[in-house]
Amino acid sequence: MMSKTQRMFALVEAWRAGEESKNDFCDRHQINVHTFSYWVGKYTRNHQDEGGFVELSTAASLPTARVRLTYPNGVILELEEATPEVIGRLIGLGSC
Repeated sequence: MMSKTQRMFALVEAWRAGEESKNDFCDRHQINVHTFSYWVGKYTRNHQDEGGFVELSTAASLPTARVRLTYPNGVILELEEATPEVIGRLIGLGSC
């Protein structure tokens, strides 16, 4: 039998994998939106990568294609292209 945490984390993963809005997902699963938001936050905190930063090669100063940064507060920033220097500055914004 799954624990409540396992059930809710599975629902959060299903919602994130789909295209449905949070409100529509909650309506379909008969979950209170505020309760689900709590579990989304708990899931996010428990699944943050604790590996730290990855070293970027200084030889690669050409723009990269499609960059997606996800900040700890849930903000997602997507860029069509960016240089490693720009990416480094944007990563630094997460610590403000």
